[in-house]
Amino acid sequence: MSARLKDRAGRGDDTDEYAFQGTDTWHKRLPKPPSGFPEKAKLALTTEEAEYLLDRIKESHPNSLLSHLALNCKHADVDMPWEHPDFSGFSEDHKNLLEYARIFSEVMHGAALLYNIMLSELAYLKDLREEYNRRFNDWCGLINISELRSWSLNNLWSLTEGHGHNITPQTETFVKRWVELASQKPKEILNNSVARELIRNRERSIKNNGRSRFENRRALDQWRGESGTRRLVYRWPTTKTLLLDLHDGLRGDAS
Repeated sequence: MSARLKDRAGRGDDTDEYAFQGTDTWHKRLPKPPSGFPEKAKLALTTEEAEYLLDRIKESHPNSLLSHLALNCKHADVDMPWEHPDFSGFSEDHKNLLEYARIFSEVMHGAALLYNIMLSELAYLKDLREEYNRRFNDWCGLINISELRSWSLNNLWSLTEGHGHNITPQTETFVKRWVELASQKPKEILNNSVARELIRNRERSIKNNGRSRFENRRALDQWRGESGTRRLVYRWPTTKTLLLDLHDGLRGDAS
């Protein structure tokens, strides 16, 4: 008898293999469909549905930040997860991970801005170039050089291991070199030939076969004037929406 069937037998459940296979599709506590479904349906969660999802989150990922936010925190309409008003109540592991995420978001934002500056220069888009130059100067004022110099990239890579991420050696090298440049004199990066070549090479490595916007005029002409200029927030907008829907359901706001 398989381990799954032994477990069911221990609970006094039916151990027929075929019956087990035929009834294991849906979770046994899945809420019943609402009246009129599917002809009449809405996305707002009922209280029963919200409680069911909360139980699944707690059961499947009890130590996740999502579980902590869903179970212990009020909904917070903030742009970035590290800005959450309950940040001090997060576990030390979560706070540490978010601190690394914040610093990475801040420093790599400059690389994205320089990339767009270089494209706007190549496309002779003066107004756009001036706008990105202004944003790059704002970025220079944001960077905490002393914090960046004490930041450990090796710890960052170890934190991301085993979570379904594939970080290539090329990416590690690019990030390491950019962080080195940013931790020296960020205001000088704009006209730094080494920094600009780093951006060009990164584009070439990602878009091979001559598809780099720096080399392919057609690819440059198809550029819409903005590529990756928003700060990295790691799917926080989606998570924030999910949590709001969940909290509304628990309060009975869907009724």
